[in-house]
Amino acid sequence: MTKNDRWQIPLNGSEAAAVASVKKQMKKSGLEPNTAGVRKLVRDVREKSGN
Repeated sequence: MTKNDRWQIPLNGSEAAAVASVKKQMKKSGLEPNTAGVRKLVRDVREKSGN
């Protein structure tokens, strides 16, 4: 798992599970996450980390 400024993004497991994890964190912070935006964030972070 890596921390991207504000969100902990799982580097292992499925993309769907990682997206769900980040969305849950965002909702807990009072935000209404956009699935497409969260998916892009997860993909970008995973790509930069080499996963």
